[in-house]
Amino acid sequence: ATEGALIERSLLILTDRVEITTTDDDGFVRKIETSKLHLDIESREVSSDASVTISGPSFFVESNGLKANLTTQEFELKNHVKTHYVTDTKN
Repeated sequence: ATEGALIERSLLILTDRVEITTTDDDGFVRKIETSKLHLDIESREVSSDASVTISGPSFFVESNGLKANLTTQEFELKNHVKTHYVTDTKN
């Protein structure tokens, strides 16, 4: 993100080219990209009403908003737009 604001030490509001990337190479979700994101630092929950792209090693999802828990990797998409999933076709 190019801009951010910390509110009461627990809510981080990130804006303009927000990108969250995992440090876990085995994680299902590798990256979340959006223009605005609210991050509750204590609960590790994120939310956005902006367009969001979620990507992993073999998929990407585009939606208009989301709620997610970064610890449990549970995602709720708002106004889901598109999912693209790549399967191994070498068999």
